[in-house]
Amino acid sequence: MYDIGCSSLCFARLPRAEALHLISSMGFEWIDLGMLRPFTVGEGLFSALHLDALHAGDDHVKEVRDELDAAGLKLAAVNAGGGYLNVAWEREQGIAYIRRSIDVCRALGGYAVTIQSGKLLRGTDWGDNVAYVAPAVRELASHAEQAGVELHIEGPHLEMLTHDLRTTTDFFDLVAHPNLFITLDPSHVVVADEDATDVTRALGGLVRHVHIRDGAGSSPVVVPGRGEIDFPGFIRALTDIGYARPLMIELCQDESEDYESSRERFFVDTRFSKKFMLTVLDVVNFQSSAIGA
Repeated sequence: MYDIGCSSLCFARLPRAEALHLISSMGFEWIDLGMLRPFTVGEGLFSALHLDALHAGDDHVKEVRDELDAAGLKLAAVNAGGGYLNVAWEREQGIAYIRRSIDVCRALGGYAVTIQSGKLLRGTDWGDNVAYVAPAVRELASHAEQAGVELHIEGPHLEMLTHDLRTTTDFFDLVAHPNLFITLDPSHVVVADEDATDVTRALGGLVRHVHIRDGAGSSPVVVPGRGEIDFPGFIRALTDIGYARPLMIELCQDESEDYESSRERFFVDTRFSKKFMLTVLDVVNFQSSAIGA
């Protein structure tokens, strides 16, 4: 039904070559490449910089392409971020970073660049923030279209302008660009106190890339199968809206642990996540066959 891929965010603290080796060793074929400079989500600082867009010349990009080929991996998307588009002192660098990430994605054979809509700045007007971001997003979506790559906003996403279903749909209505789509991570739907199945159906054909992670309560960083998401229902909803691309496991490696403990735990958690999702797909396939019979 669906291929299960893996994001290099699962091994954000590892050097790129080691992360690619681990992902390949677990039998994954598709990969998302983390190209996230350090950024804050709420109070937490996170980065997954397996390639820095603004410091990656053509020779460096070719080196990454060769590493992917050697590992038997195909790029689905890059997860790019070099500054929030609605934070004035980060805006210009953020735009330049995304433009270069689009070029990198094209060179590596990926189909999408996932970015954030902008930081949720409490005490400011949401509409003003989107109006400030929208021209840049339109220009970047056009640049991506010319490159043969889709531009994706991750939504819903905790602490972003697209933090729930309503703000996500309103954001897309206001930006209104034909090459702007959604990367959907159901763990952030849980945090918004919404249902992943309902949100998926509501977003429909805008959903063109999927991250797999579970959520529980206020936490969007739960291993799949250990949180609140009804994954069989989520998969059925994806099928109903015509989604046909890989599902990318995207755990977030814990920087509060020592390096070796974190590396081993996330290897175990990623392997568990893949096995769990393959079981979910088997269940959905069986149920579909039984209904068809």
